[in-house]
Amino acid sequence: MTRKTDGEKIDELEKLVARILKQLETVEKTLDSLNDARKETVQRLNDLQRESEKRIVVLQEQTSKLEATQERAGTRAWSVVPNIVGAVVSGILAAIVAYFVARR
Repeated sequence: MTRKTDGEKIDELEKLVARILKQLETVEKTLDSLNDARKETVQRLNDLQRESEKRIVVLQEQTSKLEATQERAGTRAWSVVPNIVGAVVSGILAAIVAYFVARR
């Protein structure tokens, strides 16, 4: 087996360095591409967060309106009770008076 000359060794090293540099260039392009994708992902996540926060605020407003409406409906329902009780008591009193008047 013949020994390689210094020139052949240098040629091999040059080819090896060229290949390594080309691979590094590919890695840099890939990293740039990944960085761009990361920036886009972060932007989309921020957009989603803002949209979610807006929807949460809307849901909170709707919930508070619904609670207020339910409270008013409950108050209205209970405001009818005294009228009903008054009518029942008046009917009973009228029946008692009619009973005593008819008994005499």
